[in-house]
Amino acid sequence: MLKVVFDTSILISAFITPFGRAEEAFLLAIRKEIELYTSFEILTETANKLRTKFDYPDADIVAVLTVCKENATIVRPKKKLSAKADYIVTGDKHLLKLNEYEQIKILRLKDFLTIVDGVA
Repeated sequence: MLKVVFDTSILISAFITPFGRAEEAFLLAIRKEIELYTSFEILTETANKLRTKFDYPDADIVAVLTVCKENATIVRPKKKLSAKADYIVTGDKHLLKLNEYEQIKILRLKDFLTIVDGVA
C-alpha cells in the first residue's frame, strides 16, 4: 500500500473544494486505499490557515482535524519531511522543484492521482 503525506494545501483543498481532486485523494485514505501520514505541524498549519484565510469557525476546524486524525497516522518526524512515505503530495512550487527528498518523491496532486489510478 502506498504511504503518502499530504501537505497543508492538499488537506485544505480536500475540505474546501467539494468533489475536487484533493477530496478524491483524501477519500483514498478514508477507504484505506492508501496509508496517509501527517504530523502535528501539518495539522496545526491546516487549522491556522482555515481559521485565518478561510474564516472557518472553530467547530468546523475541530471537525476537519478529527477526520484527519481518524484517517491518518500522526508521526513526529525527526526531520521536517519524513514518514518513510512513498510520496509527498503538494501544491508548493518550491517543494515540487526538489522532485524528491530523501528518496521520497514529491508530486503534484494530479500526478499522484494518475499513479494511484495505475496501481488500482
